[in-house]
Amino acid sequence: MNAKEASLRYLSYKDRTKYEIKRHLERKGYTEDDISRAIEFLEECNFVNDEDYCVRYIKYGIEKGRGPIRLEFELKQRGIDIDTIYSKLNATYSEDKERESAQRLIDKYIEQADKQIDSKELAKIGRRLATNGYRSSLIYDLLSKYR
Repeated sequence: MNAKEASLRYLSYKDRTKYEIKRHLERKGYTEDDISRAIEFLEECNFVNDEDYCVRYIKYGIEKGRGPIRLEFELKQRGIDIDTIYSKLNATYSEDKERESAQRLIDKYIEQADKQIDSKELAKIGRRLATNGYRSSLIYDLLSKYR
């Protein structure tokens, strides 16, 4: 199987970035030249487009309740360059959208809590929001209403 076929097979399972494909092909032992040609082919056919991937991933992350800090981290791990991440995050994830998303998570966590919301429970909610990638200033601002 050549590098082009291996990359197409790897892409058949889910969307990938150029970095992920390159890493996969390197592990399989393909040469740099073969990898470059395979990635060039995938880009020409529009099977791989890191900017489109970034936009789709951000939208998916928002649906899952992820904040911009976590999305930035996850996209960096997938090899998306930082300028693309920031431009797509800024175009897709406004402060108002971040606030709405964080508030929805707070409401969900409060609804799930069977007990009275005390400072311990608020701290737990704050940690969950931080884990999901929301800014600490936003977390403090939103949770201050419940104190």
